[in-house]
Amino acid sequence: MSKTIQIVVILVIAIFNQSCSDDDFFIDNINETFVDGQWELINSTENGTAITLTDCDKMSTIEFIDSSDEAIIATYNLIADDCEMTTNSTETYTITINTLTITNNLVYEIRIENEQTLVLTSTQNDISVVDTYNRL
Repeated sequence: MSKTIQIVVILVIAIFNQSCSDDDFFIDNINETFVDGQWELINSTENGTAITLTDCDKMSTIEFIDSSDEAIIATYNLIADDCEMTTNSTETYTITINTLTITNNLVYEIRIENEQTLVLTSTQNDISVVDTYNRL
């Protein structure tokens, strides 16, 4: 009898672990309503290697305007030891399933975790860059 209980417990644990993978926390079939609002850069990688971001870099944001197809992109960089906004542009965008396309033909795979973390992946010339943003 105890062997039967052990087998049942092992099966239940195995089923529970299978159903709780990390991907379950990501939203499938993203649309504009999921990205509305402002997002702040928190992390970047290139081909899986972390890019060291300064506090200045982390001021960079993307703001998707509610009920619009516009995004405001603000990029900050250190220039001569001063943190300066180097990009401040308003672009149009579209989202199709899990692909974000911005006006100037930038294409990203888009994922949103728990409605609070935005992950954008772009790949060009065998270089994959993953930028992670938190909702402000």
